[in-house]
Parts: sequence; C-alpha cells; structure tokens
Amino acid sequence: MQKRKLYLRDEIEQAVKTLGIDRTRFYEYSKQRYESVLNRFYEEVFTLPRRQLSQITPWTKIRKIWQRVDAVGFLQHDGDWSTYLKKVRALLPCPEDCKLYLITSEDFVYEGYPAEIFSVIDEAECMMDDFYILSPKFEWFLLYCDDGDCAVLYEKGEKQ
Repeated sequence: MQKRKLYLRDEIEQAVKTLGIDRTRFYEYSKQRYESVLNRFYEEVFTLPRRQLSQITPWTKIRKIWQRVDAVGFLQHDGDWSTYLKKVRALLPCPEDCKLYLITSEDFVYEGYPAEIFSVIDEAECMMDDFYILSPKFEWFLLYCDDGDCAVLYEKGEKQ
C-alpha cells in the first residue's frame, strides 16, 4: 500500500513536469498544514472517523448535511477519459480563477486552479482511483469514485 501511495505522488509530479504546469498554479499543499485540511474534510463530510473509512467505501458514509446537486457517469461518455473530465469539470460551482483543493485517494492534498487540476488528473489517470475536489471554504465538494464510475457534486445544505 505504501508503494502505491508513493507511485501516485510520483505520477502526479511527472504529470506536472510533462505538462509544464506553473508551480504557482498547482502544487502539493503545505506539508505542515495538509493534515488540518484532511482532518477538517473527513470530520465535516463523513459519518465515520477517517481511520475506519479506509476499510469501506467512503462515499457511502456522507453526512446528511451534504446535498447531492449533480452527477455525471463515466460510462455515459463511451470510455473517453478526457471528454469525461470536461463534463466533470463543468460541475464545479466556481469560476476558473478560484483555487481549490484536490485530495487523492491516498490522502495527498494539492492546491491549484481547475484547469491545472484537471490536466493533472487527466495525465495521471492510471494511478488516480478516487479523488475529491473541494472549495477551501468547505462549502462544496466533488467526489469521483472509480468503483462507481461517477462524479458527484455535493453542497452544504440544511439538515434533514
């Protein structure tokens, strides 16, 4: 598992180099502060503690305060990953000039702009199982699940 985690980080770094991405537009989040982003994300979004989520499918344990807004399935796009990612990107409820967090299935946290985030995801496809893209204010998040072949946008709503 540790090896796979390192491969993902290496693949993301290689994608950044291959694509010539400006490091001010996409980068690994602060090593001193990334844990606080992960803790807040897991506490606010899921009903189980982070350590228990690794043993199940996390997207089945989303808190009720998060309302599903929209979704797009991969199989609806004939298996073309790049075309699919354009549809996923269109779900984002923010302008192109906003910084977002990307959290990978291996709990790496990156910060960047939508264009760069999706370019990296497209380039690093073979190691990217699940990922989350979220607002730094934690008002919405997008979840991509490889098992479910879908991306779902959630926004904070009223408790049910």
